[in-house]
Amino acid sequence: MMGGKVKDTGQEKFLLRMYSSGSETDDEEFLGGMRDFLERIKAPNETLEAVLHEAAIYIEAFSQFKEVAIGVRGSDDLYRYSALVGFTRDAEAARRKMTFTSRDMNDLSIGRPIRICRVSQYYLSERKPFQQGQENTYNRPNLLGIPRQRADEMVEGDFIEISLVGKNKEIIGWIEISGTMIGKLPKRMVILQMEFFASCLSLVLSKII
Repeated sequence: MMGGKVKDTGQEKFLLRMYSSGSETDDEEFLGGMRDFLERIKAPNETLEAVLHEAAIYIEAFSQFKEVAIGVRGSDDLYRYSALVGFTRDAEAARRKMTFTSRDMNDLSIGRPIRICRVSQYYLSERKPFQQGQENTYNRPNLLGIPRQRADEMVEGDFIEISLVGKNKEIIGWIEISGTMIGKLPKRMVILQMEFFASCLSLVLSKII
């Protein structure tokens, strides 16, 4: 190169300023969290329980939901809750006793959910998305059935279920989120982020279960 190398300090400063880590946007926080999550679960001896617990903690952090539950299909082909974050001791104990068959996972008659995105379904409290006797699986069962005051409220009994889909399009698990920090419905972008994360988690789980 003729004339020798000349350092363009102006351009360097511009690039460093443009790509420096200033105050992160919500999207940047989400992507940074995704990167950190995938780094943490890279260890070859990472157990399924540890992966799902890390996933639940990450979801709670980025989505601003207070309650996160993740269930997966076991070797006996029954589905169970495997990671629970934000639940009372009684609600968690009750959920850990539950099992579901593949028929249960595809039965939409209980709660009659509303599909709000590609693999996300919203269960309304008014439609009683639980069977009799399962009220103790909620943190505040005494609030179940209380009328919704505003259309944009998220009340006790409401939850969103995001399917974890395997390579053969079968359901290998699900993510369940409820109770937003401000008591309002989540933004559409949060649901899209959840579905993206669910796709990544499904790939990970397909290699474990």
